[in-house]
Amino acid sequence: MIILVAIVILVLCVAFFAKAVTYDLVGLPIRAWAEEKFTKASKVYKLATCWWCLAFWISLVAVCTPALVATSLYLNNWWPMATLPFLAPAVAYAAGWVVDRTVA
Repeated sequence: MIILVAIVILVLCVAFFAKAVTYDLVGLPIRAWAEEKFTKASKVYKLATCWWCLAFWISLVAVCTPALVATSLYLNNWWPMATLPFLAPAVAYAAGWVVDRTVA
């Protein structure tokens, strides 16, 4: 049960950061910098304005960091690293879905 609560909190945190950068006033300087330095067709601009795209990279960092720490602390356990290919995209999709429902 505690793992489910942790995953829900992780999804909400990733959604919050993705929405803050791509939609809210806090992320306006980042979006303005991306628009000034790059064209609107560039990947950097799309990353700064697309919450689906940004949620993937945020979730990858948010999921990899605890998994790497857990693997390094418990060297005999391989399961934290084994969950990465499944957990990171799931968290990214759920976070993108949450942002999509709150913005639209």
